[in-house]
Amino acid sequence: MRFMVQDKGISTVFHLYGGSLLGADLARPDGEADASVLRELFTVVDFRVVDPDSVTVVADGSDGEAAILRVSGGLAPSKIIDVLDLIAGTAPVAVDVEYELRADEPFLRMRTIIHNPTDASVQVGGVGDFLIAGKQVTLFAPGVGFTINGGIGGVDYLASRGDQVSYGYVVLGGEGLTAPVAENSGTFAMLAPSLDVPAGGTVSLERLFLIGDGSLASVVDVADALLETPVGRLRGTVKDPAGEPIAGALVTALPVPASGVPKLARNQARTGPDGTWSLGVPAGDYHVIASGGERRPSAPAPVTVVAGGDDAVALELTPPTTLTVAATGDGPQPSAGTFPVKVMLRPLGEDVVDARLGDLGRPSGRILTWLGPERDTVVVAPGRYDVTISHGPQYDLVTYEDVDLTADTTLTPTFSRTVAATGWLGCDFHQHTIGSLDAATLFPDRVRENLAEGLGCFATTEHDNVIDLGPLVAALGAADAVHSVVSDEVSVNGIGHFNAYPLPLDPTDPYALTGVKLFADLGIPELFARLRALDGERVLQINHPRSDNLKGYFANLQLDPWALTTAERPVPADWDALEINAELGDPSDYTPAGWQALRTRATDAVPVMADWFGLLNSGRAVCGVANSDCHDPGDGCGWPRTYLRAGDDPALLTDDDIVHAVKGQHAVGSRGIWLTVTANGEARMGHDELVDGASAVALRAVAEAPAWVTVTQVELYANGVFVESRAATPPAAGETTWLDTTFDLTPTRDTWYVVVARGPSPSQPVFGGGAFAFTNPVYVDVDGSGFTAPGPVPAPER
Repeated sequence: MRFMVQDKGISTVFHLYGGSLLGADLARPDGEADASVLRELFTVVDFRVVDPDSVTVVADGSDGEAAILRVSGGLAPSKIIDVLDLIAGTAPVAVDVEYELRADEPFLRMRTIIHNPTDASVQVGGVGDFLIAGKQVTLFAPGVGFTINGGIGGVDYLASRGDQVSYGYVVLGGEGLTAPVAENSGTFAMLAPSLDVPAGGTVSLERLFLIGDGSLASVVDVADALLETPVGRLRGTVKDPAGEPIAGALVTALPVPASGVPKLARNQARTGPDGTWSLGVPAGDYHVIASGGERRPSAPAPVTVVAGGDDAVALELTPPTTLTVAATGDGPQPSAGTFPVKVMLRPLGEDVVDARLGDLGRPSGRILTWLGPERDTVVVAPGRYDVTISHGPQYDLVTYEDVDLTADTTLTPTFSRTVAATGWLGCDFHQHTIGSLDAATLFPDRVRENLAEGLGCFATTEHDNVIDLGPLVAALGAADAVHSVVSDEVSVNGIGHFNAYPLPLDPTDPYALTGVKLFADLGIPELFARLRALDGERVLQINHPRSDNLKGYFANLQLDPWALTTAERPVPADWDALEINAELGDPSDYTPAGWQALRTRATDAVPVMADWFGLLNSGRAVCGVANSDCHDPGDGCGWPRTYLRAGDDPALLTDDDIVHAVKGQHAVGSRGIWLTVTANGEARMGHDELVDGASAVALRAVAEAPAWVTVTQVELYANGVFVESRAATPPAAGETTWLDTTFDLTPTRDTWYVVVARGPSPSQPVFGGGAFAFTNPVYVDVDGSGFTAPGPVPAPER
């Protein structure tokens, strides 16, 4: 085993002060890549964290005895979440955290030693560890299985399953642990809600950190042995119908309860290269099931286990089949592989997904994959499927109904662009990968997904992390097909989440902009100023502002969208873009009476478009954008997206083009609908393209959509007030225009106009939610003196 501990005064993830555990892996041969997926583990005492004075090697283990590293210091606020710091205590204690490795033990001992230097007993609360591994592992707990949802109480250990490495966290003796928060992005394993430290004395708490080979059984079996849990062993070989062994299959033991329907796993093994497996479980009746690799799970094998017993279980899995998609199309394409597409399969029979077995990667009844560079084949369980293949909203779908996939099959769809969007590129400026703690998408899969969704550019906005996917894009031969932007979602939990793009990345200091150190001790105006001061120009974007108070900035501020007043801190002035997405509200919200009603809504129930309109009325030239905030595979990457008027060739797009387009409000937010506007026959959009309003203005709006998306109406808004809605009608076969209409306008004062198009959710499985599009404002200058903001919508007369 090997571990990495951060030195004092260094911060790369959450812990600001150093001394945390940053890596944990099995010892591997020279030249084999590190497989650690542990992001960070740090100790909490009195709901505070250790601020080290020293990180010392007490013993290096060279004499064959234990190797011990000690982190010593006082306590300080975490500065991660305001709520945590508000409940922090003030106990005057010092703390040692010791990491100990013994040659004869397959785990790391961790001790927290709390010293009370005073002459009176001291009570401290909230003693435990934050465990952060991300979604590259699947969490497991005894009595809960893989279906962890929220907190866990009264368990002796936590465990996980991964690819090449798995982890366990064991507490010996006492009352075990409670995890009030248990999820991949952060689990707080609380060892004691409170404890007394005697005058001049110490209290020590020990726990064990286990490392396995990626299988759950490799840590659960060790945990059971440490806890002296009596178990019997199950073992066997998983084979296919021809008798050939199957490597990498999962074998899960599910206890049979009194109801007779197993619901929770107790342990799970992974077969080796020869198909063999072994695991231990306490005495009782079990169903044992083999699964994995898009094979249909085996029939449950019933077995009764006795403590100390050793039983063989025969399991058989049918082989999967393959679907090869050799697509061709007329859009930008990587130099390697076929035309990139999204493939959606709906099983017409029983699906292979079973959450009890830890199949948490995709929802039941749907298989999604993205084909393109270095991948053109889908592995599926044999059966019949409806197959839908797409390449984003500018192309029609190709569908195949009731496809027999009981044998390897090849499909050859052809795609032609039907919605031109000439001069515009679809972009998604809010995406996550495994670079974020709460996301499961691998880096190559995210690139393939963007290509398959027909995006021209994307920003990798990891939570408090900076990842450059540009080299991977180039390695996949896709540099001419999609533009990658280096970005960061600065996640000030308890305040709000903010994107900054593009960002400079210094290869000599890759962690300069990562972790909470970027925003700790800063107010949001100071944070924005710090981001502005970095080399180059960038966009500062407020994300999902009306989501819950932990991450919705406007909800947290209790922003009044009409008056733009807040409960406490004012909204900073220096930012560029607002993530509106589908939060458009209803036209009735934008009447004088509707505006006043919005002011009384719950702070997380205000449509973000109202915030945007309020900001525009105040004179802030904020760009409205739409992004997916996709995290996991199948999350809807590119749905919605932001079209930028920055040319339509990804190979020519630059970061400066993106900044110019967003800051100029040359953007259209879209989910399925393409919407263009012109004023007096010219393309005009944004604060730097004023329209002469000395005489009448002809504002033309054209709403288009592919054949599988419906447009129902197009709406006009003026200075934040709903003006009118015009109905769309289905186009003729082969056409895409649902409405081509002109609003004849004669404003008597400077006025900005926004056009919105809406439609229902499509019946095809390409994206969820209703279709929509919205333009950015078209500014009309009536008197030629420049644009004067109108101020808030007048209140209705009483």
